[in-house]
Amino acid sequence: MLEEVNFKIVVLDLISGRIDKTSPADVKTIANFSKPLTDYLSSINFKVLVVGHGIGGAAVTYAMEMNPDKIEKAIFVQAVMPKDGETPGLYINGQLATLAAQDVLNYNFNDKGVATSISINTTVAPWYLFNRSPREDKILGMALLTDSPYAILNEVMHLTPGNYGSIKRFYITTYMDRYFPASVQKQIYTNNPPKAKFILKNGDHSPFFSEAPYLFNHLRSLANSQW
Repeated sequence: MLEEVNFKIVVLDLISGRIDKTSPADVKTIANFSKPLTDYLSSINFKVLVVGHGIGGAAVTYAMEMNPDKIEKAIFVQAVMPKDGETPGLYINGQLATLAAQDVLNYNFNDKGVATSISINTTVAPWYLFNRSPREDKILGMALLTDSPYAILNEVMHLTPGNYGSIKRFYITTYMDRYFPASVQKQIYTNNPPKAKFILKNGDHSPFFSEAPYLFNHLRSLANSQW
């Protein structure tokens, strides 16, 4: 949709994202996880809007600190959004533990008993991730589903006012997300207030499927506005 109205879109696969074949268990740091994003930002000579979803908010946050001169605005779509001295998992680790206790997801451990990645139970994944999404998008989403790195959620982030703090942040929250519920999202954006917050009332954990036209409107508005 954005390309149809003449926006240039660059979709980056973060380390272990799926196209990149690194095992999520081998992703030890946020710097490593974020490398495709920071490499791209280092390669350009203009500013862009950066959008992150879920734990991808950690990569956006890291890039804001490392490449502040390349980011016009940062948009967090029901994403983690830590402050200086916090971990990305501060407000979602409790939810992940609850989901694990309900057999919705599993922690994967190394031979030392340390959790290294998370995998979601595919039998219930559609109910938690795509509950408001069209059937064909559920099928696509399930085909693309992969494990997530865990170590990055517990890394303390070091952010400065001059870099991270110089970029305007915006948050898009979804009310029908069963994986990261609206209550968890509220903790995130209340703890670290953005410039503005936008709501997708019928959005599930995958609003790019369930609320695509409305998400498009918010992104286009942010790209065109003087916020």
